[in-house]
Amino acid sequence: MMQNSLKITVLLLLFLGSCKDKQDSTQPLENKEAPTEIKENLASQDENFKVVADSVVTRLNREIIEENIKTESEIMGLYKPKDIYAEGNYSYEIETKEIDANKKQLTLIEEGLMDDALKAQKVVMVLENASNGKKIISIKEAYKCWRNPNNENWTTALCK
Repeated sequence: MMQNSLKITVLLLLFLGSCKDKQDSTQPLENKEAPTEIKENLASQDENFKVVADSVVTRLNREIIEENIKTESEIMGLYKPKDIYAEGNYSYEIETKEIDANKKQLTLIEEGLMDDALKAQKVVMVLENASNGKKIISIKEAYKCWRNPNNENWTTALCK
């Protein structure tokens, strides 16, 4: 009887220990660090954005080379992957705008997120042609929150 309770206790501890380290399947662990590495920056076209830290951009550029990623949508997906488990009115739209012959701006608008606080997220990424493919120059983000009185406006504040 004592051995059975000891076995059950050990199994329970192993089970609980393995659960605490599980990550959300909709977003890679690497990108979960990004919001803590975001700093305030300038406004663009009357919208405020948070600029993603250079360390995140550097890491992504290294991954682009290592994984031989070529297309704009794959590069955006590396930073902010499409939620394959989303339901309902979820949308993931990337718009590409040529800045000049060497640079492009990608704008991702992701709406209908499965999140109680976050209504939508906008990611603006600037890419530059490099000798070994494409290189990210900058990334900035803005959010729409459900609980914000002006929930149709983009904000830099993380939603609560």
